[in-house]
Amino acid sequence: MNPRGADVTTSIKKVWYGHSRRPSGGKSGFTGSFGGRYRYTERLMRPDEPIYALGHFETWSSVPGADDRSERRAKILAEWKKNPSELVERFDEDGDGHVDVDEWDRARKAAEALIDEHVAKAAINPDVDVLMKSEEDHPFILSTKSQEELTKVYRWKALGGLLLFLGGLVVLGVTLTARFQS
Repeated sequence: MNPRGADVTTSIKKVWYGHSRRPSGGKSGFTGSFGGRYRYTERLMRPDEPIYALGHFETWSSVPGADDRSERRAKILAEWKKNPSELVERFDEDGDGHVDVDEWDRARKAAEALIDEHVAKAAINPDVDVLMKSEEDHPFILSTKSQEELTKVYRWKALGGLLLFLGGLVVLGVTLTARFQS
């Protein structure tokens, strides 16, 4: 999980202050309002707490897909074509000094065998599941609160934003009215 860009809500929040841009060890949890110009906030999730997570989920695999296999085969064959003498030496069965269609088919099969070998080695590595912020800027939330609790929090934030907006409109209206009357 990559929490960068997530809206993180936890039950444990620690705040402390320091003198450097990055916090130094040892002061975690200090909650005084003095002691430095930088404020550090740490949100903690305990191992036994359930987590509500909403975001972009992907599984990264080291095993190439079909499109990847075709691209890799093309790259291998292109690399072999760069050295024609070695290509002829390796795949010219009839000794005519050229790689004909049947011999080229053998070269393609040899490239496939290399890819199969790579896939077999890559299959040993486990897949990696990743939860992250989407490129489309969809919500990315990590929380130890339930979905119902989060809904209440976001509802209050939306209501507060709406009230601020309406208050701003009233102030703007009063200001414009006073300006045009004078």
